[in-house]
Formats: sequence, C-alpha cells, structure tokens
Amino acid sequence: MLLGLGLLLVPAGYALNYTVEEAHATFTLTGITIGVGVFGGYAAIAAVYLGIAGFSPRRDAATNTPLAAESTASDDHPGGAA
Repeated sequence: MLLGLGLLLVPAGYALNYTVEEAHATFTLTGITIGVGVFGGYAAIAAVYLGIAGFSPRRDAATNTPLAAESTASDDHPGGAA
C-alpha cells in the first residue's frame, strides 16, 4: 500500500536537467528514475524485515501441546521403546 502511494506521488513527466562540472557533462533526472529509487527503497526495507523474520527463532510445535497429553502418552509404554 505504501509502495503504491509513494509511486503515485512521483510525477511521471518530471525532468530535471543538472550539470556536473567535474565530469563536464549534463544529466537529466526523470520521474521514472525517482520511481525506481522509491521501489528500490521499499524493496530494501521489505528484505530487511523478511531477513529478520527468517532468522527469528520459532516455537516448536511440541511446546504448544499441553504437558498432560505428553505424560499420558509416555505412561502407555513405561520401558521406553514400544
């Protein structure tokens, strides 16, 4: 949603001519270039969040089960292997 809103705020027909004296060249900054930059910033932030989520520890499924259910299951076979 934020990406769409950010891209809507960038005018597609925008063009800014600027000169770099050290390079002896004139360049044009367009709305498309700014839009690509906004998308790249959004992708970088999303990648950081996904990286954090990917490396975050998760609860094991066994820790979500009640302890009473595990104790009755182990009482069926008191000697270990079935």
